[in-house]
Amino acid sequence: MRERQSEILMLAGEMIQTKGYDSFSYNDLSLRLGIRKASIHHHFPKKQELGLAYLKYRFEATKDIENQLRQSRMNPLQKLQAFLDLGVKSIEEKKICPVSSFQADRWNINEEMNEVLTKIEATELSMLTSILEDGQSSEELFFVGEAKDQANLILSSMKGAILYAQGQGLDFYQRTMNQIVANLQGSPRS
Repeated sequence: MRERQSEILMLAGEMIQTKGYDSFSYNDLSLRLGIRKASIHHHFPKKQELGLAYLKYRFEATKDIENQLRQSRMNPLQKLQAFLDLGVKSIEEKKICPVSSFQADRWNINEEMNEVLTKIEATELSMLTSILEDGQSSEELFFVGEAKDQANLILSSMKGAILYAQGQGLDFYQRTMNQIVANLQGSPRS
């Protein structure tokens, strides 16, 4: 990706995580980058094209995380912790999860953007489900029900805790994630 295009994309990502997709404009980007709006339109003629490019970038980043965890020598508990730690950076930077930001604007984005967003969601859930299945098989993690259902619960809690932490602080997130891990380390119930 060309340097200017990459610069625009990364700043758009920052604005998506701090203002939301619907709440920033090309004027906001041009002021922050010190370039004309026409330059932004040259790279991304419409905002939907910029949003789609960012979602594709996030999809590739999510696939990279999935591959790193899959190839890692960490045990399932360590992989789970690494996955949950992904939320810390957003909170420290006073940002929300970029996926959650698009989910909040889901009804205002086009079909192609929705398709990529759905792929990201499926990858996140698949990644977490795989970690939980491995943990259950190795008897490192214990939970009732299907791994996919547990992944839904954990991911929802994680994304919600990132939002809550914007007002309650990083400690809120860390305590919530610690509780999730503690619950999964408990002994199985008969």
